[in-house]
This record gives sequence, C-alpha cells and structure tokens, in this order.
Amino acid sequence: MEERVLVIPDEKLRELLGDEEGFLQVDETLIRGIIKEHGMFMPRDEAEYDPSFRQVIPYMVILKGDELLLLQRTEKQGEKRLHNKYSVGIGGHVNSLDGVTPLDAYFNGKERELHEELHVEVVKERYLGIINDRSSEVSSVHVGLVYAVMVRSADIREKENFLYWWIKRNELTKHLQKMENWSRLVVEYMISNGVRIWDTDAS
Repeated sequence: MEERVLVIPDEKLRELLGDEEGFLQVDETLIRGIIKEHGMFMPRDEAEYDPSFRQVIPYMVILKGDELLLLQRTEKQGEKRLHNKYSVGIGGHVNSLDGVTPLDAYFNGKERELHEELHVEVVKERYLGIINDRSSEVSSVHVGLVYAVMVRSADIREKENFLYWWIKRNELTKHLQKMENWSRLVVEYMISNGVRIWDTDAS
C-alpha cells in the first residue's frame, strides 16, 4: 500500500512565518490551525521532492534528569540522506492511517512515532516551537514541531538503526558540530533556555 504522509502547503507556512528560518517560537495553536484547516495527505514519493508542500514531522527531544538522549543514525536507518548524522530528535512522518482528520492523525502519529522508536515512560512533555529550515534538500520539504519529553526511563527499540548515548546537559555544546542541522538548531535553543526546559514542574 502506498504511504501517504501529512503535509501542509508551504505558502501557508510562509504566511505564518514570513521569511524567518531556524528554530522559531511560534504559538502551537497557530500551527495546529494550519494543520486542521489546510493539512492533507499525499504520496510520500511525491512529497519528498515537492517544495510547495512541507511534510509535518513531530520532533521529540528526550530528557531524563539532567541528561539528554543523543542518537547517531546508522546506514540501516531508512532516510539515506541522514545516515551517520547525530540527532537529538525522535520522530518521523505522520501518515493517513494515523487518524481520520489531519489534526487527529498528527497527534496520533506523534505518539506512534515515540513508542515505535522507544520503550519509554513519559513524565511530561512540552511544546517548544517550530523548525523551519530551507538550507538542505531534506529540510526544505519538511517542517518540524519540536517537543521536550521528560521521561523516567527510555530505551531504543530499533537498535540496528541507531547508536545512542545519554549525555549531561552541560556537555551539549561539545556535540553541536556533529549534529544534523535540525538538532543543532534545537540544542542551541536549549542551551540558552535550559533551566525552563529541564524544570519538569514548569508550565
């Protein structure tokens, strides 16, 4: 069966963000509104090479105490363009089987991706913002919705697809140059806003 993935029109994202790129603090209700009103499903093979649409990717950073889960994608991982890159994001495509409506599919797909990739006990999650990055072939056809997910425990399910480590929050800067661009953008934000993100009691 052909995979159909959740996309939003690039023009709608431009209406919201203008020409701004990078990690952007955007009200979650605004991007939810675009998904609800303009989200649709299209064949993944088409979406991967059509920059007039942006595939919506939930991108979850996993935190445990003062540690963060750092991953390296192996050559057995599906997206060849990201092989051997370092990442702090768990997530992936939302597809038409995840829900009846685009917004339902998004939230169901986010949970599916988290539990497909991790054995995990979640304490709390917090939406952080959007990654809008047009600097590469991959990122120009995707948009990331970023969450910090605080956990009691987590372990990788797909050990053949990733090498992984838990790193201390004060070690983040030394890993920046190894990271794929999305992860670098998120980690730079986390370094400058770390106390708020790591505080599991914060709203």
